Amino acid sequence: MKKYVIAVVATIATLFLLAQTGLLAPFGIKQLSFTRENGDKDAPQQQNEEFTDTVNDLSYKFKTEGKSFYVYKNGGWQEELMTGVNIGASEPALFPGDLTISYDTYLRWFEYISEMNCNCVRVYTTMRPQFYLALRDFNEKAEKPVYLYQGIWVNEDDIERLGDVYAENEKILSGFKTDAISLVDVIHGNALIPESAGKASGTYRTDVSRWLAGWIIGIEWDPNLVLNTNEQHPDMSDYDGKYLYTQSATPFEAFLCRVGDAMIEHETDEYKFQAPLAFTNWITTDPLSHPNEPHYDEDKATVNTENVKFRNFGAGMFASYHIYPYYPDSLNYQEDYLKKTDENGKVDTYTAYSVAAPQRHGSVVKTADERFLAGAGVCAAGL
Repeated sequence: MKKYVIAVVATIATLFLLAQTGLLAPFGIKQLSFTRENGDKDAPQQQNEEFTDTVNDLSYKFKTEGKSFYVYKNGGWQEELMTGVNIGASEPALFPGDLTISYDTYLRWFEYISEMNCNCVRVYTTMRPQFYLALRDFNEKAEKPVYLYQGIWVNEDDIERLGDVYAENEKILSGFKTDAISLVDVIHGNALIPESAGKASGTYRTDVSRWLAGWIIGIEWDPNLVLNTNEQHPDMSDYDGKYLYTQSATPFEAFLCRVGDAMIEHETDEYKFQAPLAFTNWITTDPLSHPNEPHYDEDKATVNTENVKFRNFGAGMFASYHIYPYYPDSLNYQEDYLKKTDENGKVDTYTAYSVAAPQRHGSVVKTADERFLAGAGVCAAGL
């Protein structure tokens, strides 16, 4: 009898510890909180409104049009200025692969973000199940929901080793497509990702698609990867998909088009749902000219996502840029940017670039990292 009691107590203690670390959140077992529960239990649940395209039998919550994002609520489309926060996969002072952020921590962060009058977060890759569960639980009670821009990472080890997205039987392309399709299933609460060191894994049963503001595909592209892909595969510049196609594109831009098209097709076919889509870019590979850039490698390659067009895609596309006020050096040397000053008379090359970039796009431009730009339409949003 004594052994039985000890075994029961040990089991309960183990489950308690697992719950407190957030590992049981995917199964609906949340952390025990000894403080007041976040959110007001009496707050009205967020309405699950989505626009339904009866002709094509699909729905979407967000769309891009002209120079703006629009969200469907209160029975119609309303223009929405997107301002938000980037969230990494690990906590400060830990390595990027140390995925320890708990359900309660995410819930608390979402409350803080909403109180800041931000309305969205951006993540770079697949998060742990606790993230999506906390996002849903917060939004179901919140008067002001926090929307999600979901990023899709690329295997950087393969990029460094191969230097060509079509090398080794299209290894990078194939892996990128697989991860993108998997993330669609994650967002719709229909995925099981096996454990892998440094990556999120687990059972994903939380559908957060109603708060998905958009997909942001890719990373800050290595200019050598872009140039080598273009040089090695001059015959791969054309792609004509069901939802995305190229026009005067490079082979690397066609690579992005292929991944985006596969992702849209999967989400449309499997879930009858669409969300706005963008490809990550940054100053190093932008389509602008930087004649005063002192380092050749920082302005030798171009990725112009305007060469990727869409059809049968009501949610639309936007452009996404990572902009830093300290990198690359062209921001400190470009003569036309140095003419821009802020209200205190201080040189403001960051804002100068934020104004210049959208002028090269016909869509909403969303700046990410230091701030957030949006694309297919051009609006600027701080994220």
